[in-house]
Amino acid sequence: MELKATGLSARHVRGIVDAGYSGISVDELHELAAMSVTPDFIRGLATAGFQGLSVDQLVELKAVGVTPAFAREAQRRGLATCADELVTLRTTGEI
Repeated sequence: MELKATGLSARHVRGIVDAGYSGISVDELHELAAMSVTPDFIRGLATAGFQGLSVDQLVELKAVGVTPAFAREAQRRGLATCADELVTLRTTGEI
């Protein structure tokens, strides 16, 4: 019930779990929701080659405005192989 009261639906939680985040805490679910980190965002990053990211990394990527399309472009250009490099590229405006 606590999750529903904060806007987290069972469908959203299931999507996060299905995206590979089955072992995260309720607090981490709230953190993801607060930053609008969605299952589609997680899957999009994974498709771009950025898999197995921590909750903190997902939140940071979302906070600085990294999108799956940005991650794909950085990967295509050979500019980013990890979340930290995506953050740097996004915050410095290199692409």
